[in-house]
Amino acid sequence: MKKAVGIIGAVAIVAVAGFVVYKLFASDRKNIEAYPQIVQVDGNTYYGTGEVATMVPRKMPDGEITTFVEASIMPDSDDSANFGKNYGNLEYMHMDDGSLLVHIGEDWYVFMAS
Repeated sequence: MKKAVGIIGAVAIVAVAGFVVYKLFASDRKNIEAYPQIVQVDGNTYYGTGEVATMVPRKMPDGEITTFVEASIMPDSDDSANFGKNYGNLEYMHMDDGSLLVHIGEDWYVFMAS
Protein backbone atom coordinates (compact mmCIF):
# COMPACT_ATOMS: atom_id res chain seq x y z
CA MET A 1 0.00 0.00 0.00
CA LYS A 2 2.80 2.41 0.92
CA LYS A 3 4.50 1.58 -2.38
CA ALA A 4 1.32 2.42 -4.36
CA VAL A 5 0.91 5.75 -2.52
CA GLY A 6 4.56 6.57 -3.25
CA ILE A 7 4.15 5.81 -6.95
CA ILE A 8 0.95 7.88 -7.16
CA GLY A 9 2.71 10.76 -5.39
CA ALA A 10 5.67 10.59 -7.77
CA VAL A 11 3.36 10.54 -10.81
CA ALA A 12 1.48 13.58 -9.45
CA ILE A 13 4.74 15.49 -8.93
CA VAL A 14 5.92 14.70 -12.46
CA ALA A 15 2.52 15.73 -13.89
CA VAL A 16 2.57 19.07 -12.05
CA ALA A 17 6.18 19.74 -13.07
CA GLY A 18 5.34 18.94 -16.70
CA PHE A 19 2.36 21.30 -16.61
CA VAL A 20 4.48 24.12 -15.18
CA VAL A 21 7.18 23.63 -17.84
CA TYR A 22 4.54 23.55 -20.59
CA LYS A 23 2.98 26.80 -19.34
CA LEU A 24 6.37 28.51 -19.20
CA PHE A 25 7.26 27.53 -22.76
CA ALA A 26 3.76 28.26 -24.08
CA SER A 27 3.95 31.81 -22.71
CA ASP A 28 7.41 32.24 -24.30
CA ARG A 29 5.97 31.31 -27.70
CA LYS A 30 3.22 33.90 -27.28
CA ASN A 31 5.78 36.56 -26.37
CA ILE A 32 7.88 35.77 -29.43
CA GLU A 33 4.84 35.97 -31.72
CA ALA A 34 3.88 39.31 -30.19
CA TYR A 35 7.37 40.79 -30.58
CA PRO A 36 7.20 43.76 -32.96
CA GLN A 37 8.82 43.89 -36.37
CA ILE A 38 12.11 45.75 -35.95
CA VAL A 39 14.74 46.90 -38.43
CA GLN A 40 18.05 48.64 -37.86
CA VAL A 41 19.26 51.06 -40.53
CA ASP A 42 22.06 53.63 -40.29
CA GLY A 43 22.42 53.04 -36.55
CA ASN A 44 18.73 53.73 -35.88
CA THR A 45 16.11 51.26 -34.69
CA TYR A 46 12.73 51.37 -36.43
CA TYR A 47 9.56 49.61 -35.24
CA GLY A 48 6.83 48.38 -37.57
CA THR A 49 3.51 50.20 -37.26
CA GLY A 50 1.57 47.60 -39.27
CA GLU A 51 0.44 50.46 -41.52
CA VAL A 52 0.67 50.06 -45.30
CA ALA A 53 1.99 53.23 -46.94
CA THR A 54 -0.63 54.96 -49.06
CA MET A 55 1.87 57.25 -50.81
CA VAL A 56 5.13 55.72 -52.01
CA PRO A 57 7.59 58.14 -53.58
CA ARG A 58 8.86 57.43 -57.07
CA LYS A 59 12.52 57.09 -56.19
CA MET A 60 15.11 54.39 -55.94
CA PRO A 61 15.26 52.51 -52.61
CA ASP A 62 17.94 53.80 -50.22
CA GLY A 63 19.10 50.31 -49.32
CA GLU A 64 18.21 46.71 -48.46
CA ILE A 65 17.77 44.66 -45.31
CA THR A 66 20.17 41.78 -45.90
CA THR A 67 20.65 40.24 -42.44
CA PHE A 68 17.90 38.50 -40.49
CA VAL A 69 17.79 37.46 -36.84
CA GLU A 70 15.23 35.48 -34.86
CA ALA A 71 11.94 37.19 -33.95
CA SER A 72 12.91 37.19 -30.27
CA ILE A 73 16.17 39.09 -30.88
CA MET A 74 16.72 42.83 -31.31
CA PRO A 75 18.67 43.51 -34.54
CA ASP A 76 22.08 44.94 -33.60
CA SER A 77 23.71 45.72 -36.94
CA ASP A 78 22.77 47.96 -39.84
CA ASP A 79 20.53 46.59 -42.59
CA SER A 80 19.16 43.86 -40.33
CA ALA A 81 15.67 42.82 -39.21
CA ASN A 82 14.00 40.37 -36.85
CA PHE A 83 11.51 39.24 -39.52
CA GLY A 84 11.15 38.78 -43.28
CA LYS A 85 13.74 36.12 -44.04
CA ASN A 86 11.23 34.36 -46.31
CA TYR A 87 10.87 37.48 -48.49
CA GLY A 88 14.56 37.73 -49.39
CA ASN A 89 16.27 41.11 -49.16
CA LEU A 90 13.85 43.86 -48.14
CA GLU A 91 14.25 47.25 -49.79
CA TYR A 92 13.74 50.41 -47.74
CA MET A 93 13.34 54.15 -48.26
CA HIS A 94 13.94 57.00 -45.80
CA MET A 95 11.05 59.46 -45.62
CA ASP A 96 11.21 63.20 -44.87
CA ASP A 97 9.14 62.75 -41.68
CA GLY A 98 11.81 60.43 -40.18
CA SER A 99 9.93 57.23 -40.91
CA LEU A 100 11.21 54.34 -42.99
CA LEU A 101 9.23 52.47 -45.65
CA VAL A 102 10.09 48.78 -45.99
CA HIS A 103 9.02 46.74 -49.03
CA ILE A 104 7.48 43.51 -47.73
CA GLY A 105 5.79 41.30 -50.28
CA GLU A 106 3.66 43.52 -52.52
CA ASP A 107 3.37 46.52 -50.17
CA TRP A 108 5.50 49.21 -48.52
CA TYR A 109 5.07 49.28 -44.73
CA VAL A 110 5.70 52.22 -42.40
CA PHE A 111 8.35 51.90 -39.67
CA MET A 112 8.97 54.60 -37.06
CA ALA A 113 12.20 55.34 -35.18
CA SER A 114 12.14 54.80 -31.44
